Amino acid sequence: MNSTAISVKNLCLSINGQSILENINLNVKSNELISVIGPNGSGKTTLLRAILGFIKIDSGSIEILGEQNIKGRLHVGYIPQFIKRDSDFPLTVRDIMLSGKYSGYFRKYSKEDIHSADKYIEEFSLSRLKNKRIHELSGGEMQRVLIARALVRNPKILLMDEPTSSVDKKSQDEFFMLLSRLRERMAIILVSHDLGAVSTYIERIICLNHKINYDGPTAEGLTKLDETYKGSINIINHSHHGDK
Repeated sequence: MNSTAISVKNLCLSINGQSILENINLNVKSNELISVIGPNGSGKTTLLRAILGFIKIDSGSIEILGEQNIKGRLHVGYIPQFIKRDSDFPLTVRDIMLSGKYSGYFRKYSKEDIHSADKYIEEFSLSRLKNKRIHELSGGEMQRVLIARALVRNPKILLMDEPTSSVDKKSQDEFFMLLSRLRERMAIILVSHDLGAVSTYIERIICLNHKINYDGPTAEGLTKLDETYKGSINIINHSHHGDK
């Protein structure tokens, strides 16, 4: 499938008078997995938030599945960089999964909603965790829960902001192998600082530093990183067999 999932044209965005994104042009095809990389403060998270419609753009356009309104965004799943895990808030894994269908918690769910949540609990091997409170989960377990939650609505596009920032090496490798399977169902944009994993698992990268400095095959793009980061970058390839 080669249809366009996301089309960003001439996007400019500023916050409090400071330019954050400058003339961004980006096309993402259905079933494509790409990573957006760049230094802190380069606009990576802002780009995701603009695509989601969370933040107003100054000029340009964003089309989601050919739509410029909320209709297209209904098909987008999102995994943010941070999620609060309050030990005083008694949410279980199953509660989190059910909330993926709608906004808010503790509402009345239909049998179909429960079936959908349980389906992804099973698919992501979360059955033994479903009654655990979320503050009791490890980083890798929480990561799987958030991905599964994002899929409950059957999105056609998945946006992820630093999803491997709080997990161990083994969980990172499992995560990227999972993404390789998920791309058969949807387009995926991943913001990441994990350049080793990106170099191993991702075929196309966007080097962003307020504007797009490079958009293309990962192997060629890694040579552009010094220009983006204004410094030397060491790439460590990930092994499929764990740390040595």
